[in-house]
Amino acid sequence: ILNDLTHGKHDYQTIIIDTVTTLEPIVASWVCAQNGKSSLDDFGYGRGPNAALEEWRRIINALEMLRSKRGVGIHLLGHVQIRKFNSPDVAVGEFDRFQLQLHEKVAGLLRQRVDNIFFAQNEILSAVKDGKTKGISTGVRLMRTTRTAAWDAGNSLALPATMPFTYADYAKAKAAFGTVNPTDLAAEAERLIATLTEEHQATAREYLGKAGTDRTKLAQLIDWTRARAAGV
Repeated sequence: ILNDLTHGKHDYQTIIIDTVTTLEPIVASWVCAQNGKSSLDDFGYGRGPNAALEEWRRIINALEMLRSKRGVGIHLLGHVQIRKFNSPDVAVGEFDRFQLQLHEKVAGLLRQRVDNIFFAQNEILSAVKDGKTKGISTGVRLMRTTRTAAWDAGNSLALPATMPFTYADYAKAKAAFGTVNPTDLAAEAERLIATLTEEHQATAREYLGKAGTDRTKLAQLIDWTRARAAGV
């Protein structure tokens, strides 16, 4: 299908995979069928997930080729689940966070290869009634664009940390990024850098010097400093 979309005749501007969570068992079944196995476990210890990972690499490479050749926007949707996260920082220890509902190797590959990661959720407010705290959903859908201890996210478009979860808002913000003055991005980066620890300030200012007037690099620095400022 991806090969047909890359080389065939069509006028599609956007391709959406809904969802990578659903696609994962399909990929696993394909890999097993190609190798005469009934399950990934039949490959031997650790070999099954690695074989599936190679197929995922081919899929990502094909998607990147499609985008490069035809200018098609690629959007990957995925479900999350709450998992225990063991922080390397002993002082922090173990805590729950939202993580992609995928094998960790596949999730890691996707995080590495995509340009932006957004976390979508319904807005929930807390209220105290009869001495008990309850969660109240407002019905508003939000998109988080910066990583926190609770979820993975990140962007290279200098997006607000939280924005409405609509394609119209995203498209508007993406278009605005193309015209933003790099000097304004550098100034925002400087403002955020000032809130960091001395160690992180040194790292951030070194990167700021290398970024120059590159909008994407400056946006990535802003995203990084926001996450550091939040203690992530």
